[in-house]
Amino acid sequence: MKATQSLCQRVRNIFRHRVSTSMFKKPKLDSTSSKLPERKPENENNRKMSKSPEEMKSRFSGGEFLPIPIKSDSDSKDYQVIKLSNGLIATLVSDKKHLIELGTHDEEESNPESVSADNRDDADSQSGSESESEYEKEEKKEKLAACCLSVEVGSFSDPDQIQGLSHFLEHMVFMGSEKYPKENEFDAFIKRHGGSDNAFTECEYTTYYFECPEQHLLKAMDIFSQFFTAPLLKSEAIDREREAIESEFQEAFPNDSHRKDQLLSSFASPHNPARKFTWGNQYTLKDNVNDEHLYNAVQEYRKRHYSADRMKLAVQGRLTLDQLREWTVECFSSVPRVPNQADEFNSEGHSHPLFDMEKFHRFYYVEPVRDMTEIELRWVLPSALRLYKTKPLKYLAFIIGHEGKGSLLSHLKRNLWALELRAGCAEDGLNTNELYTIFTISIVLTDTGSRALEDVLRATFSYLKMLKQSPPNKRIFDEIQSLSDIGFRFQEESPAVDTVESISQSMLLLPPTEYLRGDELMFEYDPQEIDRFLQGLTPTAVNIMYMRKPHSVQLDQEEFWFKTKYKSEPIPEKWTNNWENVEVFPEFHLPEKNRYIPTDFAIIDLHDAKIPKYPRKIRNNELVEIWYREDDIFKLPIASVDLLIITPYLIESAETSVILDLFVKILHHNLAEELYHASAADLEYSIAVRSGGLHIGVYGYNQRLNLLVDLIAQGIKDFDNAVQENVFEAYKTLHKRMYFNATLKTENLAKEIRLGSYTDPYYSSAEKYRHLKNVDLEKFKNCVKKLFGEVHYQALVQGNINSKDGEEIVDSFIETTAPPNREVLAVERFPRQRTKIIPRGEKCVRVESFNMDDRNCVTTIYFQLGPGTIKQHAALELFVLMMDEPLFDTLRTQQQLGYDVSTTVRESDGILGISAMVRSQISKHTVDHVKERMDEFVLGFVTSFRDTPDDVFEDAQESLINIKSHVDTYLKEETKRNFEEIQNQEFVFNRLEKEIDSIAQLDKYQVADLVTSFIAPEDSAPRKLVVQVVGHREDVQSNLVPTDDKEENIVPASDDSTLPEDIVYKFLRSDDFPAEYFVSDISEWNGSLPEYPPHKLVE
Repeated sequence: MKATQSLCQRVRNIFRHRVSTSMFKKPKLDSTSSKLPERKPENENNRKMSKSPEEMKSRFSGGEFLPIPIKSDSDSKDYQVIKLSNGLIATLVSDKKHLIELGTHDEEESNPESVSADNRDDADSQSGSESESEYEKEEKKEKLAACCLSVEVGSFSDPDQIQGLSHFLEHMVFMGSEKYPKENEFDAFIKRHGGSDNAFTECEYTTYYFECPEQHLLKAMDIFSQFFTAPLLKSEAIDREREAIESEFQEAFPNDSHRKDQLLSSFASPHNPARKFTWGNQYTLKDNVNDEHLYNAVQEYRKRHYSADRMKLAVQGRLTLDQLREWTVECFSSVPRVPNQADEFNSEGHSHPLFDMEKFHRFYYVEPVRDMTEIELRWVLPSALRLYKTKPLKYLAFIIGHEGKGSLLSHLKRNLWALELRAGCAEDGLNTNELYTIFTISIVLTDTGSRALEDVLRATFSYLKMLKQSPPNKRIFDEIQSLSDIGFRFQEESPAVDTVESISQSMLLLPPTEYLRGDELMFEYDPQEIDRFLQGLTPTAVNIMYMRKPHSVQLDQEEFWFKTKYKSEPIPEKWTNNWENVEVFPEFHLPEKNRYIPTDFAIIDLHDAKIPKYPRKIRNNELVEIWYREDDIFKLPIASVDLLIITPYLIESAETSVILDLFVKILHHNLAEELYHASAADLEYSIAVRSGGLHIGVYGYNQRLNLLVDLIAQGIKDFDNAVQENVFEAYKTLHKRMYFNATLKTENLAKEIRLGSYTDPYYSSAEKYRHLKNVDLEKFKNCVKKLFGEVHYQALVQGNINSKDGEEIVDSFIETTAPPNREVLAVERFPRQRTKIIPRGEKCVRVESFNMDDRNCVTTIYFQLGPGTIKQHAALELFVLMMDEPLFDTLRTQQQLGYDVSTTVRESDGILGISAMVRSQISKHTVDHVKERMDEFVLGFVTSFRDTPDDVFEDAQESLINIKSHVDTYLKEETKRNFEEIQNQEFVFNRLEKEIDSIAQLDKYQVADLVTSFIAPEDSAPRKLVVQVVGHREDVQSNLVPTDDKEENIVPASDDSTLPEDIVYKFLRSDDFPAEYFVSDISEWNGSLPEYPPHKLVE
C-alpha cells in the first residue's frame, strides 16, 4: 500500500492490504411497521433520471452512455455512467447542489514542488465559540473533488515465483510516467493543493484514489491517468519501493489479524490462489529474484493486466456532468486496451477442493502476539459475492451475531464464558472472493470460558442446530430489509473520496443501476438460499483456531512468513459426535422484535426562521449547561445528544482512572442485550471516559433517541445492585489484558511515554496495570457511587429535534442518575491536566519494546513552544503543511528510514508544539541514525524557510484555507467539532473562521520567526524531547544497555497467570551520549518540572 494523507483526510483504515481488523459488520435491523416507507424500485427523481440508452442519446464523442444508478431520496447529486471507446467504464458524480464555476486560471499547470499536510492527533479540535455576530452571512464552504480507479487484478494473479508482484506494481506506478517523468510528482501536486492520495492491493482487484480541489482536478486526473497509460516503472526505483514494501510487511508482522490470515492461507490447496503470500517482502522481491527479472516481470504484468476494459473509474466534483465527462474522456481515453488475458477465478473452473480439508478441518492452537484468549470457528462456503439481491450471509450473520435475549452470546455471557462474539464474513479478498466465502464465528473468551472450552463449542453448535431445525424467518428478513431501506432512503452524505471508492468497487460486481444501492439493500427473500448456506455450517467441516498466550501445549510448528507458532491436532471424534447430536438449549430463540426501529421521519418545521450558525446556550445554572442548535443544513430525521458529566474524581489517581475504565465496560455489559437492539436500528451511542469528563452520547434517528438515553440512565441508576462479583472479576482480567496489550504496540507506547513526560496527571497503561490489582469490588462500588455525588453537567443537543424535547432528554437523564444528597461541582473543582515546562536543551527517553518479536522502532522528536494563540496554532499548521511532504520524500522515499513518516502540530491545554515521527526497523537503522537524519532535515527546513518562493507559500496558504473551509458532509462532523469545544472548556465554536482569518493574514516571515523561535532559537537552546521505542534484534542492539541492570522488562508472575505481575519500562542509553542526556525515570523527571499556568486556546 502506498499511503499519503492530508490534513483534511478523514479517519479511515489506511492499512488496507489484507484488511481483517474490522471483519464483521453489525447488520442493520428493520421493521414491518405500516409507517415505514414503502419499497419503491425507483422514486420520481430516479424514474426521471434512469432512462435507458434508447430513451436518451446513447452515444457521445468518445463513448456511450450506460444506465444511470438508482439513488437515495436524500441524495441531491446527479449521476452518469459512461463507457469509453477503449472499454473503460466511468461513473460521474455531479454535486449539483454546490456547483462552482472555474475560471481559466484555475486549470493552469501548477508548480509541482512538494508540500503537504498530515493527519493530526493532538490538533484536531478545530471547533469554536459563538461568533461576534450570531447571524453571520453564509460564507463560501469548500469541498474536495475525488477520483478513484479500480483495476480487476490483484494478488491472486501473482506469479508463484514472484509473490507480492501486484503489491509491488501498485507502488511502482507512482514513480513517474512518460508525460510526467518526475518521481512523486503526483504526490507533490496533490499535497501542495491540500489533497491526499492512496492505493491498496486486494486479492482480485487494486484500487487507486485521490482527492483535491476542483480547481486542480483536471491536472490531477491527467497525471493520475498516466499511471495507467504509460507509467515508466523506473528500474532505479525498484530498490526503494522494495524497501518500502519490506517496511510495510515489518509493520504488519506483529498484527494478529494478518498472522491469522496467513495461517489460513496455508490451508489452501495448490490450485487455490489464496495460498500465495500477497504482501511481498525482501525474500520474494529480492532474495528470490534478480533485479532484471523483477523489472521485466513487473513490466509484463502491467501490460497484461492493466487494460482499460478491466478498469472502473469514479469521479465526483462540484462540476456539471458535461464537464466531468469531457475531462474523463480527455484523460482516460488513451489508456491502452489489450486482448483479454485476465485470470478467471470462479468455483466452477475448479474441480479440485479449494482447501486441503486434512489441514483445514483440524484444531489449531495458535500463539498470538497480544495477550488474548479467543476461539474462532471457520467454514468454507460457496462464493456469495454476486448474491447481492438475496444476501443470505447477511441474514445468517445478523442472527448468529445477535447479542439480545435468546442469543448465543447472551448464553455465553450469562455463564461468564465470553465477553464478545462476532459472526460473518470478512470483507477482505482472502475471505470473500469469486471462489469461496469464509464464514467465521469469533468468540473472545474469559479465563472461565477457556477452562470450559468444550461447553462453549457445544453451545455454539446447539445454537446452529436451533437455526437448522426451523426454516428461515420471514419476519426477521423483513426487519433487516426494512431498516436497510430506511438507511438508504435517509442516507447521510459521505466525503467525495469515500463515495468514489465505494462506487468504483461496486462497479466491479454490480450492474450500473445498482452501483449505489446494491451493497446496501435486501432485495429478495430466498429461504432456500439461506438454508443452503446454513447447512454448510457443520461440525464435520469446521476449522477451529484457539488463540491463547501462552498455551499449555507445546507449539511445534511455525508458519513460514509471519513465524506464527502453532500446533494442530485432529478434532476429536467424540467432540464431532457430541456437536452433531447436541440438544437445542431451551433458552435459545430467534431475536425479538426491535423497539428502536423508527416509524416517524418528519423533519421539524423551522418556520423560515433564521437559524444561528453556532450552538446557543439555552440553559445555564450551577448544575447544568445546555447548548442547542437545530439542523437547517442536512434536513434528515437525525439528531444527536451529547452529555459531559464532569466529576472531580476523573483524574484523581491512577486507581480512580482504572475504576472509571471498569465502570464503562461493566455498564455496557449490563445493558448489552438492549444496546445491541439500538445499534442494530442504526442508533449510535458512546459511553466513554474523555479528557473533560464522562461522555454519554447518542446519535441517529431522532424519534428513538430518548429511549436510548433513558436506557443508559437507568443502567447507571441500577448499577450498584446490578454489578456481580464474577462479572467484576472477569472485567478486571479483561482490563489487565487490555493494559498489557497497549504496551505491546510501539507507536502507542511512544505516545504514552511522550505524554507521561510532560503531562500531569497522566496515567499510562503500565501504571493502570500496576494499580488494577488493588481494586476490589467494595472499593469499586464505593468509588462509582461518588462519581455522581458531586457533578456538573454540560450538554449539546443538535439536529432534527426541537429545544424542548432536547431539554427533556437531558433533564430525564439527570433526574434518573441523581443520587441522594447530590452536590453541585464548583467550577474551580473541575478536573484539569497540567502541562509541564520542558527544560531548554535536549532530553531523550529511550525504552525497549515490550514485544520481543517486534523489529519496529519509533523515534519522535517534540519541540515545545509554550502557551499559544489561535493565530500561532494556524501558523504551525501552515508550517507543518509545507514540511510534511518534503520530510516524507527525504526520510522515507530517498533515505528509506522507515515506512511511516509524519509531522504533527501538538496542542495540550493550550500549550503548543510540533513533533516529527519515524517508524523504522532495527534491522536496517539504529535509532541514533534515524534521529540524526530527522534532526538534520528539520533544522535545515526551518533555517531555509525564509527562502521559500512566494508562490509556494501562497499556494500552501490557499490550500490550508480551503481545507478549513470544507463543508460538513453529515451532521456528526458538525456536532463532534462543537462538542470538542465544550469538552475542552473553550467554547470557541467559530474556531475555524478565526483560523481562516489568521492564515490569510500570515506571511512567510511571521511563520519563519515563530518556528525559529522555538526550534532553532539563536540565543538559547530549544525545549526538545526525544522519545524512542527500540525493537528487538540482538546484533543491532549491541551498543544499547539498560540504565539500571536491576530493572527487568517484565516481572514474572508469582502464579500460573498468563500475564506478568508488573510492567516496568526498561530504559536504554547509548554509549555515544553522556548519561545525563537520558531520562531513566519518567515520573521523577516529570515531577521535577515546573508547570505552565492554566491556558486555553481561545484568542
